Amino acid sequence: MRHPFELQSFVDWLGKQPPDEEYNYYDEAECALGRYAQWLGMEPAAFYMAVGRTLDPLPFNPIGKVVAYLPWTYGAATQRAKELLGQ
Repeated sequence: MRHPFELQSFVDWLGKQPPDEEYNYYDEAECALGRYAQWLGMEPAAFYMAVGRTLDPLPFNPIGKVVAYLPWTYGAATQRAKELLGQ
């Protein structure tokens, strides 16, 4: 298994979510990253702090570009992530 903080790990998880399901980027527990954190067994706030130590603010880092841009569906986020990774 990949390290959970690698973008590819997040992309793998995104791809297993219902593509039409929406998430709320502005709600830390309901954001795609917040749900990913919960899936990992972490509190969203702790996950954001751990990730935030190594990344720029969400709208400006690669993962932020995946989850912050509209539309806020898992399918759209998966597509943006795959494009970011050149897949």
